[in-house]
Amino acid sequence: MKMPKAFKSAVLNLFFPEVCLACSGILLHQESTICTKCLFHLPYTDDHLIPNNESFILMQGKLRVERAISMLRFRPSSRVEHLIHQMKYANKPQLGKFIVHVYGTLLKEIQYFDDVDVIIPIPLHPRRFAKRGYNQSEYFGMGDC
Repeated sequence: MKMPKAFKSAVLNLFFPEVCLACSGILLHQESTICTKCLFHLPYTDDHLIPNNESFILMQGKLRVERAISMLRFRPSSRVEHLIHQMKYANKPQLGKFIVHVYGTLLKEIQYFDDVDVIIPIPLHPRRFAKRGYNQSEYFGMGDC
């Protein structure tokens, strides 16, 4: 008798549950990648609401930019640092797609980037690319929102 795919998945999850990439807690059935609690408590910047935000000011003089935003505020030893390490060093590039889905959905709703034609990932040094096997910033452009 052939077991249904959902049953196999449930049994596999019983022994090898999916965990939140921010806090390492077990994800509930409807959760994916980051648990609801962590998503709620992440330090969001609201840069998309402030034209001359901190990200924009930091970029001025370094590059010619019209807009710059950051989704999250970085703090050492925080969930954000843990997420970055998961994506960059623990071979979890899919985290970039998830983050873009979350933030991209918001930006799409407020039409923040409606006039943007292309998003270009920040190049990664060839030695880093060879070691890591992927450029994490490319995954930000692949998000489904």
